[in-house]
Amino acid sequence: MTRRPGDRPAAGEARRSKRQPRRTMDKTHAGRAMRRGACTLLCFAAAPVVFHGTSEGADRAPPAIAYRVSPIIDGAYPAVVCRAMRSAKRSIKIAMFSISAGYSPRNPMTSLMGECIAAVKRGVRVTAVADMCDHADGNVYAINQRTLDYLRLNGVETYVDGPGTKTHDKLVLIDGATLVIGSHNWSKAAMTRNAEISVMIASDPPDPAFDRRFEEIRSSCVPAR
Repeated sequence: MTRRPGDRPAAGEARRSKRQPRRTMDKTHAGRAMRRGACTLLCFAAAPVVFHGTSEGADRAPPAIAYRVSPIIDGAYPAVVCRAMRSAKRSIKIAMFSISAGYSPRNPMTSLMGECIAAVKRGVRVTAVADMCDHADGNVYAINQRTLDYLRLNGVETYVDGPGTKTHDKLVLIDGATLVIGSHNWSKAAMTRNAEISVMIASDPPDPAFDRRFEEIRSSCVPAR
């Protein structure tokens, strides 16, 4: 049948033309949902994810670096970080807003303290920085001071931030190559009660930006007394 300009479409053709935009819309929504799902899986995948990039802030073009990223969720932190610290051969660098020693075998912090001291005994240089700013929560100040005293007596180099500086980082850097960073403080609450997430980033070769960041923190601090 030949149609002329201005003719109305047949009933079947009209239904098909109305349905077509809906199918297109469904595909668009499905694509967005799949992209959101992929991002969620990337963030919470059990297996590490590998990225390739270059370090920023270098004076000359740096070599390509492979980053292996693994999520650490809630109470999984102590076991994962202790295992990484046991592999340290040269240095362990810690910067925390809140750091607690534990003092009890059932406290997850006891294992982290133990790995710091064990590392010192096998010749690894261990450095810890904690917040000592004048802030409302004096309990954090007291706990940090007591923990730094304990670590210093066991061979750890300890630092506190100076007036006007607030250390809010939560990071552990192992041999300049493995960075653990996220929301976990070194506290019993972070390991047992709070909803927390951090990531472990292993760089090959070591990313110099990791060490630069820690030295920026430490350079604004003074030795703990």
